[in-house]
Parts: sequence; structure tokens; C-alpha cells
Amino acid sequence: MNALQQVPGSDADTGRTARVAYNIGNAKYRLGQAAESSDPKAALGLYAEALAAYRRAMGAAPDDADAKFNHEFVEKKMADLKKKLEEQQKKQQQQQENQDKQDEAQQDQPSQQQKPEPEGDRQNQQQDQQQQQAGEQQQQQQQQQQAAAGQAGEKKDGEMSKAEAAALLDAQRDQEVRPDEVVKKLQGAGVVEAPEDW
Repeated sequence: MNALQQVPGSDADTGRTARVAYNIGNAKYRLGQAAESSDPKAALGLYAEALAAYRRAMGAAPDDADAKFNHEFVEKKMADLKKKLEEQQKKQQQQQENQDKQDEAQQDQPSQQQKPEPEGDRQNQQQDQQQQQAGEQQQQQQQQQQAAAGQAGEKKDGEMSKAEAAALLDAQRDQEVRPDEVVKKLQGAGVVEAPEDW
């Protein structure tokens, strides 16, 4: 690059000017290609410098097909790299949002879960969890047995059996007012006029 930049430009020799600009463009492209994996932003800058050099070469020698081809190639390479960088930024943003959500969820949980626990406490917790699971299984079995007993008509603790409920309802029927009694009361009642005309 240093040697190519020290070549004096000459308006009379446009061929030499075009070749120097073309070679500077190639050198900038290769530097950008080497920096692409480690520093993509620097690579984009070097690609832009290569495009400028290719444009100078095309200005000095408009019929130079190599300069045109390399210019188009580097433009495509820049577009691909920009697209790749945008995708990486989107992925990073999504990962950051997911991390923020996880952090918020962890902050909502009790502070005991955030502290590292000694090995003995972990074993105790595992035993407690196993005991809880066993207790839940027993409760489920009891509920299933009670449901089966209820379907069979057996009496549950604190509840009436079907036979007791039927007897209670029969006893209460004597206190109910029958429809024919309501009709008799209505037939015996007369229409009373108000003592004063409102």
C-alpha cells in the first residue's frame, strides 16, 4: 500500500494511474477480507476505500473491465456483510430481551432461590420435594377413593348419604305449601275497595 500510494500521478499517463488505482483497490479489498472475521466494521471501511479506488481506476480507464468487475464484486461483498451484521444485531437484541425477561422472572422469585446453597441443603430440599410428591400422590389416591365411594352411594365424613338426604327432603315436604292451598286462599279473598278515592 505504501509503495502504491507513493507512485506519482500523471495526467499524461492515464494507463499508469488506472493500474495504480486498481491495485490500491485490490490491496484495500484484501485487507478488508482479512479483517472481516475479527472486525467487520473496519472491513466495511476498507471495502469502501477499495470501491473508491476502483472508481478512480474506471475514471482513468473507462474501458477497463477488471476494475468494473471488481467494483461490482466488492459492492456485493459489502451488501452481504452489512446484511450479516444486521442479522447479528437482531439476534443480539433478541438474546438481550430474553435475558432481561429471565432476569425479571428471577427477581420475582424469592431471594432464597437466588443464593447458592450448600450441598446438604440441596439434599434436604430434594428429600422435601420427594416427600411432597408422595403426599400429593396419597391425596390424589384418597380423592379417587372418595369419588368412587360417592358413586357407590357410601357416606363420606361430614356429608349425608343419598338415603339420608332423601329422608330429610321427605320430612320437609309436610311444611311446604301445596298449590291447591294457594288457590283456596285466593278464592276466599275478596276485592276490597279503598275507603277514600285517591
